[in-house]
Amino acid sequence: LPKEKYISLIEIMYTIESNTGLCQLFENIQERAKKVKTSKEVLLATIFALGCNIGIQRAAKITKLNESDLEYARRWFLSMENLKQANEKVIEAIAKLDLPNIYKQEDNKLYTSSDGQKIINNANSFNANYSYKYGGSARASSTYTFIDMRHILFHSTIISASEREAVYVVDGLLLSKWIKSDIHSTDTFGSTEAVFGLCYILGYDLVPRIKCLNEQTLYATTGKWQYESKSYKLIPDRKINLHLIREEWNNLLRLATSIKLGVCSGSQILKRLNSYSRKNKLYLALRELGRLVKSVTILTYINDPKLRQMVEKLLNVVEHSNRFSKVVRFGNGGELYIKEKEDQDIAESCKRLQENSIILHNYLYLTHQVQAQTDEQEKLKMLRIIRSGSPISWFHINFFGEYNFKEEDNQDSLELDLSRIRDFKLTDYLEELNAD
Repeated sequence: LPKEKYISLIEIMYTIESNTGLCQLFENIQERAKKVKTSKEVLLATIFALGCNIGIQRAAKITKLNESDLEYARRWFLSMENLKQANEKVIEAIAKLDLPNIYKQEDNKLYTSSDGQKIINNANSFNANYSYKYGGSARASSTYTFIDMRHILFHSTIISASEREAVYVVDGLLLSKWIKSDIHSTDTFGSTEAVFGLCYILGYDLVPRIKCLNEQTLYATTGKWQYESKSYKLIPDRKINLHLIREEWNNLLRLATSIKLGVCSGSQILKRLNSYSRKNKLYLALRELGRLVKSVTILTYINDPKLRQMVEKLLNVVEHSNRFSKVVRFGNGGELYIKEKEDQDIAESCKRLQENSIILHNYLYLTHQVQAQTDEQEKLKMLRIIRSGSPISWFHINFFGEYNFKEEDNQDSLELDLSRIRDFKLTDYLEELNAD
């Protein structure tokens, strides 16, 4: 990546826009004003303001654009649907490049992962709570981010820090048109027995990195005595209720179909089923199925070192993307001051659009450098270096603008004259101040 100069974030945004035409996807959400457009300059500045957590008012001052124009663009052009289309456009551009496939281990399988990241939320939002996972005395939200092995950020959402991340796993796996995951990895908080069952029915292999693996309960379809008689080293602890799974199987398929068709989201279903899980046979059957799938997954995970290495690698990638996210969300110390959940998700989508734009820009630059190399051995050496690194790199990017130190452009606009200010004497007012 370039070392001779810093590339501004604004230049990257314009470069990606010119290559993808993503600004054309932002239509006015007012039916009566469909033909009303906003300028490319205002639209990109508004995405920058929300994505970098600067805010509209401050962004208007530092960009010297009209605040009312930015606010109009935020209100009527930055909808979740428009931002989803823009992100999908950038994801499509990355997916159609060949260089990202250098990170794939198997041609016919796509590995993905997800993880949450704490954000201090000072907006007194319903979407901010105290968390046993993150600790600390401040109320917080969490950004739950999905990434694939090619380093494409294909989904993210803002949730309460006190919520279990696992219920949102299915949402992220289903929402992207261009990312079809085969094996998905999370940490311990990204999996439950019910989620194992639901992912299995939907055709996804959930392979989390589970904490204290030796303490997990293993289930089997028969009694443990059969395994003890064969001198197995790993013995199941309990027996699965196969009768309950058979009885509720058609309902489980209807549930999965409703989620697949978008009638309802996986997170909505799991939250509702969780609220009365002890009484609901459908939830109990889903959990029983998940216990069986989880047991098979644990045994496979123990027995397959390549799978363990891949899971660890993917979780390191998503942790690296969390660091990247903090850099892009540099405004207001990285803390959130947005109250409504929808507005939080819009700001998060703007940030992810900027992140994917940077990743696409890096891929374009790296591909250009490889194409320009005429020596085949040097080209192979470059590809090895690229494969050992990550396109999620930002040290060559200038996020904070440029600073002009020319004296003639930095004359005192506030007219602060030290010799004149020294004439002010506090003693002239002490008597009145003390009387107060």
